[in-house]
Amino acid sequence: MTVPGENAPRRPAGATPGMLQKLKWLTGIRLLLASALLGSAFALDLHERLPFPTPPLYGLLGLTFGLSLVYALALRSQRHLLFQGLVQLGMDLGLVSLLVHFTGGLDSAFPFMYIFVIFGAANVLERRGSLLVAILSGGLYGILVAAEWTRLLPPAEFAGGLAPLRPAGYAVYQVLIHAVAFLAVAILSSHLVERLRQAGQELERRGLDLRNLQTLHWAIVANIPSGILTLDLAGRVISFNAAAEQITGYDFEALRDRPWQETPFGACPALAEFFAQPEAPLATPATELYLQRRDGRPIPLGIACSPLRAAEGEPVGLVAIFQDLTERKRVEEHLRRADRLAALGQLAANIAHEVRNPLAAISGSVEILREDLAPAGPQRQLLDIILREASR
Repeated sequence: MTVPGENAPRRPAGATPGMLQKLKWLTGIRLLLASALLGSAFALDLHERLPFPTPPLYGLLGLTFGLSLVYALALRSQRHLLFQGLVQLGMDLGLVSLLVHFTGGLDSAFPFMYIFVIFGAANVLERRGSLLVAILSGGLYGILVAAEWTRLLPPAEFAGGLAPLRPAGYAVYQVLIHAVAFLAVAILSSHLVERLRQAGQELERRGLDLRNLQTLHWAIVANIPSGILTLDLAGRVISFNAAAEQITGYDFEALRDRPWQETPFGACPALAEFFAQPEAPLATPATELYLQRRDGRPIPLGIACSPLRAAEGEPVGLVAIFQDLTERKRVEEHLRRADRLAALGQLAANIAHEVRNPLAAISGSVEILREDLAPAGPQRQLLDIILREASR
């Protein structure tokens, strides 16, 4: 016996559902951001000199494109997806840290790029992963600022020389405010991702329920013994079940999207009444008519029509349910014939009763006359003939 889910692919521990798709999105967004940054830097560099050296920036962007290509190739194997996600996020943290360093460190305009890494972690690793990446982002930014402020790490050169040394309080403030912002982004993004995941699951569940309901609906419609014809508000055929095909001899494909006037039901008064005034109630929702099958044989049909209405009550079409009355008509004709024969039999019995009473009187009278005649006389023989015929 097969246990449900026994053959379902198992994802590695810690991997979230849809990890492959999420990593593809992460790679695509990384390429999009790198392309936008490259284009804007190139456009600005054409008109005015940027305040930081551009070769390291272009080098980092080129490295980003190269790594994204490697990630895309690695994803084709669909193996070790969790490890691949960790590697991508770790490399992104390193690339953003280098970008911040080469564009001014404490005075860089790009610490916000850590936020995109945190968003990616929330999507790929969910809440714990996003909080961990937020802490690492704040830590890396703090280490970078501290190393540059203490000159353990040479600061990037600006257009006017080295970046100015900011007061220690300013540096601490910047690190703290960014760390708090990173944590807030991690919490909010993970909450948003969780809500989106729940909404996706609910949508998938509702979609499954809808598919099951549609399957049940079509199973009922397909197996019901009555024919079902469905028309839209323009009068075109949109459904025709198996029983309808068997009754009329027409298949659904021959009638699909055809106006009702061009179908075998063109003489149905209820259809003409509905499509003349869709908003008005049907005066004759049920009727009997003769329909010509595809093979040319006319058959009696009993048909009942009802408007299809939307949730707001507006008509959106019409459904006609019909049955072949051939067998019922045959039984009715047989019963009528039997009733006629029974009536004739009763009439014959009544006539026989009415005739029998006078014959009995005649027979009695002849018996009396017969006793008064000679046994061998001709009158006696005539009376015997009368008695014999009356007793038959």
